[in-house]
Order: sequence, then C-alpha cells, then structure tokens
Amino acid sequence: MTLLDDVRNTLAPNGSLRAAVNFGNAAVAWRDANGAPMGPAINLANGLSNALGVTCDLVHYAAAGKVMDGLDQGEWDIAFLAIDPVRERHLAFSAPYLCISACYMVCFDSPIQASKQVDAPGNRVAVGRGAAYDLHLTRTLQQAQIFRYPTASDAFKAFEDESLSAGAGVRDVVERYVAERPHLRALRDDFLVIDQAVCLPRKDPEATQACVQWINSFLNSSLCTN
Repeated sequence: MTLLDDVRNTLAPNGSLRAAVNFGNAAVAWRDANGAPMGPAINLANGLSNALGVTCDLVHYAAAGKVMDGLDQGEWDIAFLAIDPVRERHLAFSAPYLCISACYMVCFDSPIQASKQVDAPGNRVAVGRGAAYDLHLTRTLQQAQIFRYPTASDAFKAFEDESLSAGAGVRDVVERYVAERPHLRALRDDFLVIDQAVCLPRKDPEATQACVQWINSFLNSSLCTN
C-alpha cells in the first residue's frame, strides 16, 4: 500500500474524515450570516478530506476544552488546536498552519496597563476552560487566581458580571468583544503567541508518524500554491 492508503486507513477507515472544529476560536472558524461554517480550519478540513478521497464530517464544538472531552469519547479523527505541551501527551501535532495571539481585556478605568501587571495578589482572571491560553496561564501565573468557564463566551460574561480583574482570550475575539463595549478595553501587548496546528490522537506510533508526515506535506503544498 502507498502512504496515502495508510493515512486514509488510519484517519478515515469508514470513508469519512471526522474533523473537530472549535467555533469558540473565531480566528480559525466561524459561521456566516446563513450559518454556514467558514474559516481556515474549515478550508483545511475540506482540503484534507479531498486529498484523502473521503467525505468530510465536521464535528462542531464551542470550546477547546470540549474538543478535548470529545477526544476521550472518540468523537473525531483530526482536530485544529493550538500546540501545547499538555496536549502533546495525548495528541500528535503537525507543523503550524496559523499563528494567533492572546491578550487580556480589562475595564476601561482599570489601573492595569500591561499584561505583566495582571499577575498580582488579589487579581482574578476569567478564561475558557482548556483553551491554550488557559494551559499557558496555569503554568505561568504565580499570584493571580484563574477562574475557568465552559467557553470563552461564558468567561467574557463572567468577567463582567462578577467584576473580575481581567478576561483572557484570542486577540481577534477580545477586540471584537470590547469594540461593542466602550466600558472595556484590550491591553495592547499579547501575553501569548499561539501556533495552531492539525492534530490527531496518539495511537500506533508508526501510523501516527505517517499521518503527521502526510499532513505536513499537504500543508507545505497548500502554502506553495496559495
């Protein structure tokens, strides 16, 4: 069999590629006015399935943490997530296909002007559970307290409703949120730059390596032709 055959048998043994997409990250996926899915992750899911010669079955999630829950339930074959050391225990990642940033939002009159000021005693930070920035802040914040919510939207709402010190999120999403709320502002500096990649569950090491090799070749080819 060819490499393509091996990859197809691993990723889509039933003739359909189940691609997990986090619609809570508007930098990678969103819905248009008619509800149709759009974005880099959608384009990649369709491109990978076409290259494999199988159908594409998008599995929709509202948050990265929920994508990881779906991994435990065997709900998907590939996903589009940020590379993180914690996730690498369970997932094999391709090369990055997109780089995005994360930042804080605060109240307009907050004394906090830079990201480093968030990590102080008494500060409370709202995050979407299991997001890449949650994993990063869990490792790096020493004094501020993290409050986790099911989705980024839930975290943003709690930040306001519960008068927390800061809300964390993907910059594109944060800036869109504060643009509609003049009582809030996004900090100018990023606290994290996030590499987004295609990932798959770590199962058979040889088969997993072959899949990552094939996906990387696909990404290189796509970049060269776009």
